[in-house]
Amino acid sequence: GYNVQTETYLSILTINQLNLSDEGIYMCKSNQHQSIANIYNLTLTPSMKIYPNDGIIELNRYQRSINLSCMVRELPINIIDPLKIKWYHK
Repeated sequence: GYNVQTETYLSILTINQLNLSDEGIYMCKSNQHQSIANIYNLTLTPSMKIYPNDGIIELNRYQRSINLSCMVRELPINIIDPLKIKWYHK
């Protein structure tokens, strides 16, 4: 699963218990005019144990979490809307 922790100018996306289905492009973008998206390309490489006697290949589970962070800087002084940061996954 995913958790998003938001502070004033910072959003942290935590991906819990990584899985191969979590691979892909992650993007965060604020709702402010002319903001630039922050893009992560997450690639997982499974670790493998090979047992040559019987040809069995076992993939280890990704029982760990990672954090992706997105910080908004240099905001104009005349902000009308409250700052919001959204995360997207392809």
